[in-house]
Amino acid sequence: MPYLGSEEAVRELRRALSNPNVQGDQLRYRNTILKVIRAMSQGVDVSGLFSEMVKACATVDVVQKKLVYVFLCSYATLNPELSLLVINTLRKDCQDPNPMVRSLALRNMTNLRLPSLVEYVEQPLTAGLKDRAACVRRVAVLGWAKLHNLQPSSEIDAAVVNELYTLLRDPDPVVMVNCLRALEEILKEEGGVAINKPITHHLLKRLKECDVWGQCEVLRILQRYRPQSDDELFDILSLLDASLVSPHPPVMAATLSFFLSLCSGLPAVNLAALERVRAPLLAACGSVSREMRFTALCHIQLLLRSLPGLMGAHYKRFFCGYAEPAYIKQRKMQVLVELVNDENVAMLLDELKGYCTDVNADTAQAAISAIGRIGRSYSDRCLEILTGLLGLKQEHITSAVVQTMRDLVWVCPQCSDTVCLALEGCEETLQDSQGRQALLWLLAVYGERISSAPYTLEVFIDGVRSEASLGVKMELLTTTMRLFLCRPAETQDMLGRLLHYCIEEETDMCVRDQALLYYRLLHCGTEETRKVLQGRRSDPSLGVLIGRPAEPISQWACSFNTLEPLRQGSVETESASRGSPEHVTFDPKPNTDLSDTLDCGQTETVLSGSDSGCPDSSADVLALSVAAPLSLSPSPTLSPEEFERLWLQRQPLHAEQGADKLEEKEDYMCSEERIQCAAIPHCSPQSLQAAMQLVNIQTLAFTPPHTLPWRVYLYTHTQHAHRGDTPRSTLIVGELLYTGEANQRVGVVNKGMDDGDVVEGREEEQVKQGEEATADGLSETESEHNPLTVTARRRAEASWLREEMRRHSKKNVLAVLLIIGGLYFISHSNFLIAGPSRPQEPIPNELTWQTERLVSKESWVEQGDYLPLNVSYQLLAGAPSTQQRYLTVGLSSVKRKKGSYLIPTLQSLFSQSSPEERASMVVVVLLADFDVSWRVTTAREIKTAFATELEQGQLVVLHVPQDVYPPLTGLKRNYNDAPERVSFRSKQNLDYSFLTLYSASLGRYYLQLEDDVSSAKNFLSTIRRRVEEQEAKKTTWAMLEFSALGYIGKLYKSTHLPLLARFLFLFYQEMPCDWLMTRFRELMTQKETILFKPSLFQHMGTFSSFQGTYNKLKDKDFEEGLYTNPLAEVYSDMSTYKKQFPKLAWEPGEGFFWGRSPEKGNHLTVVFAEPTVVTGVYVETGSGGKDLLESAQVDLGHDVITTEKEEKSCKEFQLAGMLENGKFEMQDMDKRYSSASSCLRIQVTAAQKDWVIIKKIRISTKLSTPSRQA
Repeated sequence: MPYLGSEEAVRELRRALSNPNVQGDQLRYRNTILKVIRAMSQGVDVSGLFSEMVKACATVDVVQKKLVYVFLCSYATLNPELSLLVINTLRKDCQDPNPMVRSLALRNMTNLRLPSLVEYVEQPLTAGLKDRAACVRRVAVLGWAKLHNLQPSSEIDAAVVNELYTLLRDPDPVVMVNCLRALEEILKEEGGVAINKPITHHLLKRLKECDVWGQCEVLRILQRYRPQSDDELFDILSLLDASLVSPHPPVMAATLSFFLSLCSGLPAVNLAALERVRAPLLAACGSVSREMRFTALCHIQLLLRSLPGLMGAHYKRFFCGYAEPAYIKQRKMQVLVELVNDENVAMLLDELKGYCTDVNADTAQAAISAIGRIGRSYSDRCLEILTGLLGLKQEHITSAVVQTMRDLVWVCPQCSDTVCLALEGCEETLQDSQGRQALLWLLAVYGERISSAPYTLEVFIDGVRSEASLGVKMELLTTTMRLFLCRPAETQDMLGRLLHYCIEEETDMCVRDQALLYYRLLHCGTEETRKVLQGRRSDPSLGVLIGRPAEPISQWACSFNTLEPLRQGSVETESASRGSPEHVTFDPKPNTDLSDTLDCGQTETVLSGSDSGCPDSSADVLALSVAAPLSLSPSPTLSPEEFERLWLQRQPLHAEQGADKLEEKEDYMCSEERIQCAAIPHCSPQSLQAAMQLVNIQTLAFTPPHTLPWRVYLYTHTQHAHRGDTPRSTLIVGELLYTGEANQRVGVVNKGMDDGDVVEGREEEQVKQGEEATADGLSETESEHNPLTVTARRRAEASWLREEMRRHSKKNVLAVLLIIGGLYFISHSNFLIAGPSRPQEPIPNELTWQTERLVSKESWVEQGDYLPLNVSYQLLAGAPSTQQRYLTVGLSSVKRKKGSYLIPTLQSLFSQSSPEERASMVVVVLLADFDVSWRVTTAREIKTAFATELEQGQLVVLHVPQDVYPPLTGLKRNYNDAPERVSFRSKQNLDYSFLTLYSASLGRYYLQLEDDVSSAKNFLSTIRRRVEEQEAKKTTWAMLEFSALGYIGKLYKSTHLPLLARFLFLFYQEMPCDWLMTRFRELMTQKETILFKPSLFQHMGTFSSFQGTYNKLKDKDFEEGLYTNPLAEVYSDMSTYKKQFPKLAWEPGEGFFWGRSPEKGNHLTVVFAEPTVVTGVYVETGSGGKDLLESAQVDLGHDVITTEKEEKSCKEFQLAGMLENGKFEMQDMDKRYSSASSCLRIQVTAAQKDWVIIKKIRISTKLSTPSRQA
């Protein structure tokens, strides 16, 4: 809702817009319109100025047109009648010779959004489609989409639609993409733009011409297309190959989504494509953009659902950074849990243990939860960590640990003894409801083992009246009841008090009803109560089935590159592989119904088969069991402990008499048989359990998915006639084994006792190779379902796919040879790898997409981690703030043979900055020398001199260990430098590389300095103004220079720092850093140097850091910084020459005011934004002794007023002094003028006919006085 105040301001704006004098001065007229736009953006209702603004649009000034059009488009719907007056002007501008004016008119004509103006808009839009300028065609195409959106019920002329289809072949890629979007909008009810083979291939061939947004749009729309043949499919895949490893994550994601939709029937190609995008996804996880990192992590989680081992070798990439936000840390921890295996579990647990004490409570609790999830497979190690965390006695940590222990013992009951010992005294620390509920649950289940359980419950019951959580109250009721059943003497009184309170005093009906239920249950007797509260609630196997099976790619392919992965929460999964960080190829067939491969008939065959060569006696026993009428119990009972006892009981029997022997005694009978199944149930563990339960076979446990060999333990009860018609009960226990070669065997051991038999299963035999199985004479029908035949068929398909890929890649042979040459150089450049060398990954047996595709940059990136700057930093002093600052100042320092300038440099940086400026910057000091004693001494001096800055996060001191550096000796000698100098400058490049990499996320901009410079006063404010100027000019820049000396005063965008760090690291031995930064600037498409004067930094050292040589280098353009001009407006009634406006004399830099023939009484007045105590004034006029202002005085004024010319001035002025020889300088003015001044005026006291130049106007104020002098 617009702000309705400031009516007087609106009236002043109306008077100014109607003033002929203002309208005659183009600059003043534009400034007045700018004030209207500023008021509109602040919520002031300026709709009453609509008629005045309509008049203002009739101008040749493009800037003024833009401002007026912004106003008109905002208020056109409130003034539809007056908006008709703008149409003529807009239609006239549509025929302007300037294409920018034509496009501006078309865009704003459609932005008016008035249905009554549609008839006036159609003709210019139609003409715009055929305009010779691409920028006009771009606007015209989108204009038709806006027109359709304005009147969706009306039909667009078919000729326009045809013209839009024709423009799909426009030479401008933006026009092409805009046509796609416009046709999608216009033809939405018809299913969108029609995509056929010619359009598809045309768009794909021009894909590289589009920008990132355009490529994503094209790929999204093309997902509707389906190739008509395999040849066409592989042609499209070849065109998409380069985009699949694009350095732009949005393009890579859109390409992979299109890839998966095309290859839904080629799982091998899909898997290879996912392998290909591993490197780009890992690169996106290291992006400077937090949003990009989070999105990449979410999509990696999506990929891990089908390929759990995809990122196994790169788990260190998911370690959390100190300055990362909590939501990224938590998502990284979720990924780390899925990458755990035997080789990295120790390192991952150590890393997660460090996160458990994070200052952010949510992050700490997420780390504890992650340790608990790992504990399902590595319980001993995780319980040791969790128990240690309880000793910290911190509320949120204790709560998370107790909740994690509750979840852990539910899955792993064998951990209960350790958990019971650790729970002693936890109730004193727990304060939140979730942690208290978890503790009560543990007391309910294991209260008989915890000696202090009744005393802990008594504390809860005594405070039940003040308990606010209903969940805690209900859990307390259940816990007290269950503890009463096992320890009645100690809890009887407490239970009575609790039931009395809940029934008589509790106001919540849920708690009261539960208490009444327990009260009435106790009246039925303790045995009935025990059956209800302590009876077995479900099948024991249900407590073991955890984790998540591998999903087919088709299940999540449609949600890839959408918001769906970002909305999904944490999904608890088991680690994917146990023996190797490489993922195991074990992907169940998608959409396979278990009933197709396993039914009652097959189960019966498994139990009765005899193909394993077992003794006849064993076969007779089995035949007898199967021949008799079998009846499987629908609800057999067997605990995991009993299963383990029976399973281990057979081992001594085998050791003594052999696995193939059958021993019959009076008390028992035992047999074993190995059986091979012809069909393999490719399904999830949950589906397997459901199918087995259909035939009354229970699943006790199974190993995590993707672990080979994969085992499932089964059991069931049978009823049958045995030895006559005597009924016998048989307990069958078995193991289903999958070794990865598509083989399954079941062994059966039958042990009879007086009250029944026990049958055990075991599989150990290996399956022969596919060729041997085929030679055995398998029938054609059996071969269709035989896994060996399936493997042979897959190999044949892989061979065919390899041939197809080779045939479609011949046209790129030259590119392959060129890139292979580059890879040869890279592979022999050991200095590119900062960390220890990694062993090469073995080449997989199955065909992958990468082996047959073009070699690209990402192929060697994947092997070498793309110059992995995995730098470990040692923090010597301070800590970076979690809040991003405006400016990061980086400087590297080493031990000097003569002199030390680091402390004076830091003193200059902080003393020359105001408190507000210091709060907006952080200084990062890299102590890069390998001398330990020097580092310790220097760090101690910094801590002593800058304790306040370190505490406020304005200063960080760090060091990079020597083992991180690549070789620094034996380097090539460029430019005939001595070996010592080559080593020195090469290490300096590496220092700057590590420094910039660390600073990338600390601020918006990064300023590079050396450790021997002094700073100008308020340098940060000057840098901020210069950056804003470049942004206003829309200048494309990579480096701004605020000093002409070496690597001093160079400003970068923080988003470019990772590139700069890798650039310096890659070419560290080639040339000095100031030469390298010039090459980097040129590579970033900034051809010209952008150097600002006066310089803001001066070299103060006299001895070089290299061998202590004498070096008295000074910047002649540096100003000592005695003067700092505050924000102000500048007015003058002197005639201005061209664009040499008065404000240029006030602003820092090389600008100046140039006027002619000043008259007596003419003035140049500076009006401060806020009243300021002026301590010094310096005015310099003329240039080279000419164009001096010969007669003038300097005045200070008070009380700002507005003159008749709509200019600001002061009501009263006091004389400060006269100009002498064109200059004026005065210090300590605050002793004479103690009150704050609002204006500074230079008034001409005598006319002169010559030109006049006012070169500089500088003042010093108390506001800018440094808080501490060096």
